[in-house]
Amino acid sequence: MNNYEIVKMNVINGAWSVKALKTFKGREGVGINCNLYHETTKIAECIDSGNGGCLDIYYIDNKYRDTLNEFIKLFPVVMWSELGSQYIQPNEKDSAYDIDDETFINILIDHELKYKELNKLLNRVAIYDPIKNEIYTYKGKMRNVINKVNNKLLIDHVKEQHPDGIVLNEIKKVDALKHLKTWHNG
Repeated sequence: MNNYEIVKMNVINGAWSVKALKTFKGREGVGINCNLYHETTKIAECIDSGNGGCLDIYYIDNKYRDTLNEFIKLFPVVMWSELGSQYIQPNEKDSAYDIDDETFINILIDHELKYKELNKLLNRVAIYDPIKNEIYTYKGKMRNVINKVNNKLLIDHVKEQHPDGIVLNEIKKVDALKHLKTWHNG
């Protein structure tokens, strides 16, 4: 695990979260509105207007910005090469990647968007095929107790069709999220 992965793990598993996350189509990409929380306290409103610019962060009080920046200072130094080889130009020296409050919040936003996507997938029978790096979904009311027998039959049928597949509905959400991230990165 490189330093960037350590930073992401500390951000996602820490006392910080984004709530009321909404996405919309902007002129140059996806726009985002959300609130940043530290534990149970709302500390900022965040807006990316989808116009190709930076994430705007409006802190409720500057003390919250200072608290977040002090926390960020505790992170190990991250090099550009740890984000991926595509970020290093040939014959260019590797340098430190600046983790700031925008980067921090974007890590939380990315995680929350993947979590929302996973919840949508789990409303159906979802199977991850690690050999093909594909996720397949099948109609089935996974949350409906009445259809429990039908869901079991559907899952058995899906397993027959994808013998190497992992039924995401049958594993912990944390593990299912890891498979979803692998699928996105593949």
